[in-house]
Amino acid sequence: MELEVLDRLQDRGRIEAIWGTINGLSTTSFFLSWGWIENCLGSLPESIPVRMALISGDSKPVVAFFFGEKESRRKGIFKSRGFFLNSTGSSLCDSLCIEYNSMPQLGNRIPSFKEVLDLLPEWWNEFFLPGLDPSCFPGNCLSEIPVPYKVLIESEVSSPYVDLERVRNEGDYLTLVSSNTRSQLRKAYRMLSGPNGLSLQAAADLGECMEIFGELVELHQKTWAGRGQDGAFGPEYFCKFHRDLITKRFSHGEMQLLRVKSGSITVGCLYNFGHKGRVYFYQSGINYEMDEQLKPGLICQVEAIKYNANLGHAVYDFMAGDKRHRKSPSTHEGRLIWARIQKPSFPFRAEIKLRALKQWGLRAISRES
Repeated sequence: MELEVLDRLQDRGRIEAIWGTINGLSTTSFFLSWGWIENCLGSLPESIPVRMALISGDSKPVVAFFFGEKESRRKGIFKSRGFFLNSTGSSLCDSLCIEYNSMPQLGNRIPSFKEVLDLLPEWWNEFFLPGLDPSCFPGNCLSEIPVPYKVLIESEVSSPYVDLERVRNEGDYLTLVSSNTRSQLRKAYRMLSGPNGLSLQAAADLGECMEIFGELVELHQKTWAGRGQDGAFGPEYFCKFHRDLITKRFSHGEMQLLRVKSGSITVGCLYNFGHKGRVYFYQSGINYEMDEQLKPGLICQVEAIKYNANLGHAVYDFMAGDKRHRKSPSTHEGRLIWARIQKPSFPFRAEIKLRALKQWGLRAISRES
């Protein structure tokens, strides 16, 4: 096995050619599609060190992925020289939140994850693996990594989704959710069925995309400002990334901007990605000035589910999150993993012991109270 490291600026042509092959793989998510990757690479400041690793066996490419590099200190004490899988290590740039992350495999010769780790430049002592798909490499082999590496699972998060084939077969989507959710939705639909009824608009061209996106951002930011928080679209980097993504990828059928209205009143707007029959719910702007009984956020999702079932898509994916507004309209549940790999190091062992000691102290205080 051999490793070649490609510069994202100087080797752009080769990277695009390699990722063109990856784009055709059935297992890759939208977040590893060329549309997403190209926009990520183009959005990064030159000062952010992100390179591509290409691993070959018998002179044939077998695995490719990007890795960011960053040195930091946790709690001002523990120094970490980190690599970041298909991400940067920058909190601003990584606010885009990659999910269903993996190392795409290009050939039949599948290396072990230890082989991949052994090939990486020696600079790192922690490898951060955000949003791993546990069905794909390396999320499917974390339990098999031998010494000297240590695997730390930071979190394992629910990823609810709707089986749209089941929606089509059932005929009435509401029969697939819990009786409580079904009751709430039917009441909300009755209240919203005014003179002009409820309608869903899907952006038909780039102009409509940008119009709905603008309203979505306004509603989203208004909601979060009311909660005393910034909202996802506060940073200009985040907004520009998505405006550029919509502009570049709408004609490829990958951008889905939806607006649900009750008469002339906007109930909410949804921003979704479409890729290989899977629709990913990414962001929303909901009119929470409406009566809470109208369930505006849930109504928007139900309308989007019905719309995408009628289009013939396979899955409507709520992605990572176990909050009720994601779980209650879903029919199934997957998992996503946030993990990191550590090389053997005394500071890391000390950090783990201190964390365990803190947890022991908290449990002791809890027992005494």
